[in-house]
Amino acid sequence: MFGGRDQQFPPKIVDEFETLLSTKRIPHTIKRYPTQGHAFITDLAATRDQEDAKDAWQGFLSFLKRSLK
Repeated sequence: MFGGRDQQFPPKIVDEFETLLSTKRIPHTIKRYPTQGHAFITDLAATRDQEDAKDAWQGFLSFLKRSLK
């Protein structure tokens, strides 16, 4: 999950990261939230009120369920 307004991981860096993962055939899912900044789901209360945060949190939980079998 990456925020489109994130200054720490700007879109160009995310693009390069995604390309590298694809080139190395590493399974991945990258989801971008264009209006969000860095760490937009650190406030768990926001996951109830903001759709992007709610969606990102659910995606994170799904990732954990798949990965921690």
